[in-house]
This record gives sequence, C-alpha cells and structure tokens, in this order.
Amino acid sequence: MGIGYLREYRGQVPGLRNPHLWIIIVLFVFLTISHFTQLPSQIPFLRGISIPTVLELSRHSLERLLYLLLVLYAGWTLGIIGSAALWLSSAVAMLLRTFLISPNFKDALLESVISLAIGALVITLIAAYQHNKRQQEKLEKAMNDVESAWQNYEELFTNASDAILIQDIEGNITLANKACERLTGYSVSELTGKNVLEFLTPEALSIARQVKDKLLRGEDIEQPYEQCLITKDGTQEILRLATNLVIGDGKSIRFQHIVRDVTEQKRAEEMLTRIIDGSPVPTFAINKQHKITHWNTALESLTGVKKEDELKTDRQWIVFYREKRPVMADLIVDKASASEIEVHYRDKGRPSCLIDGAYEAEDFFPDLGEDGKWLYFTASPIRDENEEIVGAIETIQDITEAKRMQDNLRYYLKQITMAQEEERKRLARELHDDASQQILLLTHGVDNIASKAERYLPQELRNELGKLYELAQQTYQGIKHYAQALRPRILDDLGLLPAIKWLAEEIHNFSGIEIQVKPDTIPPLPPETQLVLFRVVQEALNNIHRHSGASKASVTVECQGNEVSITISDNGKGFEVPQQLSDFAGQGKLGLTGMAERARLIDGELKVSSQVGKGTKIMVKAPTKLYTERNS
Repeated sequence: MGIGYLREYRGQVPGLRNPHLWIIIVLFVFLTISHFTQLPSQIPFLRGISIPTVLELSRHSLERLLYLLLVLYAGWTLGIIGSAALWLSSAVAMLLRTFLISPNFKDALLESVISLAIGALVITLIAAYQHNKRQQEKLEKAMNDVESAWQNYEELFTNASDAILIQDIEGNITLANKACERLTGYSVSELTGKNVLEFLTPEALSIARQVKDKLLRGEDIEQPYEQCLITKDGTQEILRLATNLVIGDGKSIRFQHIVRDVTEQKRAEEMLTRIIDGSPVPTFAINKQHKITHWNTALESLTGVKKEDELKTDRQWIVFYREKRPVMADLIVDKASASEIEVHYRDKGRPSCLIDGAYEAEDFFPDLGEDGKWLYFTASPIRDENEEIVGAIETIQDITEAKRMQDNLRYYLKQITMAQEEERKRLARELHDDASQQILLLTHGVDNIASKAERYLPQELRNELGKLYELAQQTYQGIKHYAQALRPRILDDLGLLPAIKWLAEEIHNFSGIEIQVKPDTIPPLPPETQLVLFRVVQEALNNIHRHSGASKASVTVECQGNEVSITISDNGKGFEVPQQLSDFAGQGKLGLTGMAERARLIDGELKVSSQVGKGTKIMVKAPTKLYTERNS
C-alpha cells in the first residue's frame, strides 16, 4: 500500500514536542487496553456510558472503528509517517485480539481487515493529496522562476553596457538593445528590419562575409574581432565583436553579436604606440591575453629581436630566459601577489615607490650580449576607465656599466675596510704589547715607591701616591678595553663563536641586559667573513644597549649547507622598518646601513624586521666560502 509514498515522506517524522503526538499515544494506549481488557467498564464515570448500544455495534466493533478514526486523525495531524506507524500498531493490536481472544473469529477478522483496508486507503489518499499539493507548489515555483529569469534576461539584454544585436541569416536585424542606440545613432525601432550591410564599409563587409562563411561551415574564428561601423551621422567607429551562430531544429537560424565601441581605446593605443616607439628607453607592452602589443626600437637595439617577430605573440620571455616563464609584465596582468612575484624574482623584486601596483627588479641575464647584461626593469599596469587592468608596460634599462662600477667601488671599499681592520689590529697590538705594558710597569713602580716610603712620607704625600696608583690602574684598564674594542685578540686566537660569547658577556657586565648566545657547529670561516660577522654582531648588540631599552636579547648562530646565519633579536621598543635598507641612512640609522654594506662585502645579506613595541630582529647571512674561493 503506499510504500513509495512512505519512502517519499520518510523525512516527515513527527517531533516529540507535537501535542497531537501525545494525544494520539494516550488515546491509542487507552483504546488498546479497552480492546484487550474490561478495565474501562470498571471506571465509575464510564460505567453508565453505552455508546455501542446506541450505534447498534458490539464494543469491540466500536473499538475497531475508533482505531480507524484514530488513524485518520493521525494522518491529518502527524502526516504520512505518523499515520502509517499508527496504522501498523492498530493492525497488530486488532489482529492479535482477533487471533488470540475473540470468540467470533470470522466476524472479528472481517471487521479488522475492513478497518485496516479503509485506513490504508485513506492514508494513500492523504499521501496522494499531499504529493499532488507539493508538485503543484513546485510547478508554480518553477513557473515563477522561469518568469523571473525571463524578466531578468530582458532587463539584462535591454540595459547591458555592451550592444547586443541579433540578425537573421540574410542580415536583417531582428532584435537590438538600448546600447545599440548609443552605438549607431538609430533608435531600436529604426534598427529593427534594417540590414547590417547598411552600416559596413567595403572592407568591413568583406570581413563580415568571411566570418559568416566560416561560422556556417562550422569553423572556428578568432574572437573577438574588430570591425568598422558607419553611424547615422556618417562617422566611423571601431568596434570589437564576438559573433555566435544560433541553431534551432538542426538549422542555422540567426547570428548574435555582442559589440563594444573601442574607438577611444584604439586611439589611446595609437598614441601609446607613438610614445613607446619614440622613447629612448627599451619598452614593450602586453594586453590582457599576454600578447605583445608594442616593442619599440630601443628594445630591438638592446635585444637584437625585431618588432615584427614579437608582435601579437606571447614570446616576451624568449630574449631574457632560456625556458618559458612569466616576465614581470605577465605577473602584473595576472594581479600576482607579492609572494607570487617573490617565487619568480626572489629578493630581487620589490614594489615601486613611485607607481601604485608597479614592481621593479634588477637581474643578470647571461644570454644578452657577449658577456651578459645587468638589467633594471619596471612593470606597471595599464588600466581602463573602470580601473581594471587591461595590460602592462615594462621598461628596461641596461645597468651593466653601473653594476661594473658598483662592483669596482665595492672592491675598493672592501680593500679600504680590510686596510682599516689591519690598522685597528696593529693599533690594538701596540696598545696591548707596548702602551699597556708600560702603564703596568708604571703602576708597579708607583706601588713599590708607596710601599717603601710608607713609614717616613707624610700622609698627604702617601694619599697622592695612592691616587696616582689608582689612576694608573684605570688607565691600564682603559687601554686594555680600547685594545679589545679595536680588535679583540680572542677573535684571531679562538674564532668567531668564543668572540661572540665574550662580546655578549662584556655588554652584559656594563649594561645589565641578559644576553643568551645559542651557538651552532660552523666550519672554519675565511678571516674576512669571520671579521664582518663579528662586527655586525658587535654593532647590533651596541645598538640594543644604546637605543632599544631592552631587558633581554639573544644571538643565534646557525649553519646550513654552505651558508652561516646569525640572528640578533631583542624585546625592546622596536621601530618602523622602511621598504629598503638603503632608506635607513635617510632616517639617521647609519649603523644599520653600515652593517648591510659590510654584509655585501662578503656576498652576504642583512635583513631587519621590527615592530613598534615588539622588539627588533636582525639576521645576517653569509657563505662559508668567499666568491673567489668558490670559483677556484
């Protein structure tokens, strides 16, 4: 009986908070007790009621009728699942009494089967009614959705910013939206019935016929394509179209065009072409599809690649890289994030401080020229009137000579720095071996004189000798301190790690800052590398003592592969970090600028991260072997 319906309504289980459920349960329990026992007749207020006599039915026949009524009540209030469950329970109750207790088996069985059959029929009718009702509601909703969708389509079609035009196979316009009025100068009513041939120049007509023939033959065409349109006032506009063939009942019935006026854009592109072609700076531009739209003469001269070979291709990478990969302009068009740009350019790329959304970088390209070239390039987005990115322009500068001069300057700076360190080393040695020893001898001499003349010299003279002794001791300690500051001998004698530990202890003694040194096993380093790393740590710890207001600091030394890194961090007041380390000089932070320059002398790098109120972290990295040693 209604098994299909029961499956459909299996989710309609009545909740326990439904009052009808509890009313039905109570009535079913009472009715079942009455059906199997004589208990109700023993209740005083029910003893005088004789409904079966009035209806000329036996008590058990009436109870079977009440079971049926209870099933109908459940079907109306609890739904199909509730009524089916009650029908099943009633069937069990009636049939159990029929087979086990009833003296009139045939009559009881017949009444039970009739009651259950009527109940099942009613449940099926209720299920069919509810199913029908739901289908009606779904149909009404679907009709409303279709009507709403059609209204939305009409509104979108009518008010679309792009012109939408529909023509039949012969070229007669059958439908046009409001944007077509702005495009052609004709009203929608005037356009309807006109042939598209009236709006086309001879050249445009040839293009239109080619597009039509290809679409009718099922061939692909390059879309969107450009056309020239003659407007109502006789002016010519440049259009960009996308054309689709509409097929109905297996036959081609109409063409649909989506049209955009690109006259101003084409004029702007022509002006951009004149500007780029006349620029002495090597420049190229790409569109949103990553196709090259401009490749100027200066870039031809730099790369040796002709404009004719590159325009309308996506081979802008070929003159810079050996394998296909995005150039900076491609990443700008794709709206790449800073992390995505870093994947391709590592630490060589950075946001432009002059142009919003632009990036700049410098890199060495070994395949350019005889010995390779250093290039500095900037890529900027090209935006339309809605600020959407529609392309990118990239300018390139050959900085090979500048880099060569910079490398020479760095070499001379390195030589000067090393000469300075050698002079500091010499002065430290002379202070330690000569001046400090003489002061030490002077101290002992004063001490001996004071000891021998203690009995016969006046007290005032003895006090003066004591002051001279203390002054000599302070001078000795001062010279010793200056000698260590100029060039600590522990660095040359024991190496970098013991020198860093000694430095941390020295700064802790006179500043009170708790400094934790976390060393790692590192290979023997070149003297230049060892010295630069020590000076960076020395400058960083001195900055922490003088400026940070920190109570704790740490120095972590790590070695991974052929690279050693040292991280100096503190819990001080911190500061705002500029975009480039070179900007520190403009802020008066010459110490940080000097640390960065020292790191570059050994092919290393320095990174500074800090936040106001959250301390500062300085990381210096350097190769374990110098460039000349690696090459050899």
